[in-house]
Amino acid sequence: MSTEQRILEAALKIFASEGYTGATTRRIAEEANVAEVTLFRKFQSKENLLREVLIQNRTAFSALDTLFLIEKNADLETDLRILGKNIIKVMKDKKMMVNAVCLCSCCSKKGGGDPKSPRFYHLSFK
Repeated sequence: MSTEQRILEAALKIFASEGYTGATTRRIAEEANVAEVTLFRKFQSKENLLREVLIQNRTAFSALDTLFLIEKNADLETDLRILGKNIIKVMKDKKMMVNAVCLCSCCSKKGGGDPKSPRFYHLSFK
């Protein structure tokens, strides 16, 4: 696995558990087993690193596109039950990415949130 890929995987893990504000480049570098300067040489900033994590993992949510294909004359109750099960499956399969997106979007400095706050805990699938 390349150094860049190790950093991206470590960043996803740390962002998913700590949120954007709680994640530090030092902790991400430690998790990736690289020097912090290597992380900055590859990505220049924590913001760029998060952006690349999201770009690299955008396919994690591509499965959601097909979930909403509901037929006009189909049994709505059955469709909704299947839709709900499929959404839960995707979220469980991609729980680290879901955590990262939820924590980083809701708990960012601009959002004014705190990743340890109870009001954001429901967004996390720990």
